[in-house]
Amino acid sequence: MLLRNIQALGKDREGTEDEPRIAVTLQDSISLLRKSDWPVITIATSSSPNDISNDIFSCFLHKITLETPSEEERCELLMSLTNLVKLGNDVSVKQLSRKTAGFVLGDFVTLLCSAARVAAEKALEYCMSERCLKQPVQGRAECGPEKLACRYAGLR
Repeated sequence: MLLRNIQALGKDREGTEDEPRIAVTLQDSISLLRKSDWPVITIATSSSPNDISNDIFSCFLHKITLETPSEEERCELLMSLTNLVKLGNDVSVKQLSRKTAGFVLGDFVTLLCSAARVAAEKALEYCMSERCLKQPVQGRAECGPEKLACRYAGLR
């Protein structure tokens, strides 16, 4: 069972005060799961472990903390994610790693997918532009969606 953003659990409606009834209910529910015939693993995630009340912490057997990657580690992540893609001349992985403090692997994957989507949209927009459509048929081969998409994505 995965409980995401558990820091929101155990707080009152305003999110400022600990609500002990919620922690007790969670403890009871987890202990019932442990007694069941089926093996159940309960995992809770939080972006800020300091915001979790001690009552909620007491519901779990172990605490594992993962730190966000350093600038050097972010640079390595970006380089490995983009090693098959030819990046534009204006893209600096080192500069990008400096500006993405707090990013983790999932954030980088989302960022790269968004960038690829934007590049594909630009390529399609260019393909459908008057400038491309007015070219002679032989010149239009350079405007083919596959050619443009590869050019914008850096896959030449």
